[in-house]
Amino acid sequence: MTATEKTPTTVTGDHAKVVLRVKSLRAVNQLHGSFALVGEIGRPPYRAIISRPTWTFERKGDTSLAVIGSFQFVGDKGGEQEAATEAAPIIRVDGTFAAVYDIEPGDSLTDDDISAFANLNTHLNLYPYWREFVHDALGRAGMSPYLLPPFNPFKAAALRPKSGTPTPSAPAQGSSSQ
Repeated sequence: MTATEKTPTTVTGDHAKVVLRVKSLRAVNQLHGSFALVGEIGRPPYRAIISRPTWTFERKGDTSLAVIGSFQFVGDKGGEQEAATEAAPIIRVDGTFAAVYDIEPGDSLTDDDISAFANLNTHLNLYPYWREFVHDALGRAGMSPYLLPPFNPFKAAALRPKSGTPTPSAPAQGSSSQ
């Protein structure tokens, strides 16, 4: 199976504001999980389409934050050159996980800051559980287990815009750098 990742969205908040207040990751809970065969399973190769998770969060007073991530994995029979939306899906795995953080009391956190934190830190905390769930669900269904690629926080961090930092531009035509 080859993997395709849907284009992520950028986040404008400052995840560091949340990171500096986190005392501990108290719990990771799987809230939902499902596996469905939605088409006829033929012969390999299959293609995996891995969506970026969607995030919600719940503030619990001034000292607790629950970040909930909904993950999705779709397998289809699409070839290397076929667009991910053109092939009929044959496998769908969904999972929802919650990370509960104990945080220091302080200034209120903005929704953008929590979203930025979720996209990097919570993604890093929950992704191993999601990865194992997909691998296990496919194996239990009698299919060849598929191991999702590891989450790369450096790649994810590069997708976040940095405030006050100019965007690098390409050198002008005909200029040379020495």
